[in-house]
Amino acid sequence: MDRRIEIQSDEILPAVTLENINYMQSKYLELAGKGKNDWWRYLLGILLILVIWIYVGGIAAWIFLSFFTTDIAQPTPLLTYVSSKITDAFLWLGVFLTVTRLHRRPFLSLISVNGSISIRRFLSGLAVWFSMLSIVLLGNILFTSNKFLFNPDLGQWFVLIPLALILTPIQASSEELLMQGYILQGFARITRKPVFPIICTSLLFLIGHLHRVEMKRGLIWGGLFYIIVSVFNSIITLKDNRLELAAGLHTATNFYSVLIVQGTDIPFSTALLQVKSRDPKVSLGMCLLLMLGFYFIFFIKPKVILGFGKCKK
Repeated sequence: MDRRIEIQSDEILPAVTLENINYMQSKYLELAGKGKNDWWRYLLGILLILVIWIYVGGIAAWIFLSFFTTDIAQPTPLLTYVSSKITDAFLWLGVFLTVTRLHRRPFLSLISVNGSISIRRFLSGLAVWFSMLSIVLLGNILFTSNKFLFNPDLGQWFVLIPLALILTPIQASSEELLMQGYILQGFARITRKPVFPIICTSLLFLIGHLHRVEMKRGLIWGGLFYIIVSVFNSIITLKDNRLELAAGLHTATNFYSVLIVQGTDIPFSTALLQVKSRDPKVSLGMCLLLMLGFYFIFFIKPKVILGFGKCKK
């Protein structure tokens, strides 16, 4: 296994054009060809990941809760958040062990074609998406302030901030490593034409989120939301030829929902604000507009807006 880990915090960002998109798609999907890739290894790999994530991670979360509360069935919102992120850390571990031990391929082949991690790319995606969400929130507060409730438990919120800064990137990156890394590349073993891997990955992403509150607001619109989110993350991963941008976007989304604003129908509240009602159709439409803006910033006019262009290979 290639143990070289090269972290490039100052890596220059790539400008993606129509001329090089097919090349970039094929190069990222071709990474699935590294190591041992028999079909049964992927079936066993998914099973191994689920066991480590759900069962081993669940036991670790239970042990954590038993140290801090006698009522494990009804922990505080803060403990609920931390315990859920403990299981997500085991998802990260499950993907790592599956890729490196079962498939015998470099773990960083899930992230980029050149075996590097671009911290700058991750932070750029996080900052741009979080800024766009914040602008939308300010507009909503300005015009519909009566729909928002303030969370009076500021003590819990201030304790949550450093925990979220550490745990949320782990949770978001673990999901992206699984979905846009391992599974997306895995389906490319069937065909490297990107449409099939993207569709299959998005359907699995939807299945994994059927239990979420958003689905209760409207099954069809909630389902479309999760499919479109996964499709978009797949597209920017293939166009960017690396995973960090999607991981940064995902992290920003979770920062926003955990720390800034949540719906009143969320089972446990940790955010500073709660919004009374969310029309799933409006949320989906706004999300599509933000995605178009994000795509424009990073892939149409990156030099003009961000100040940098092509990356070093």
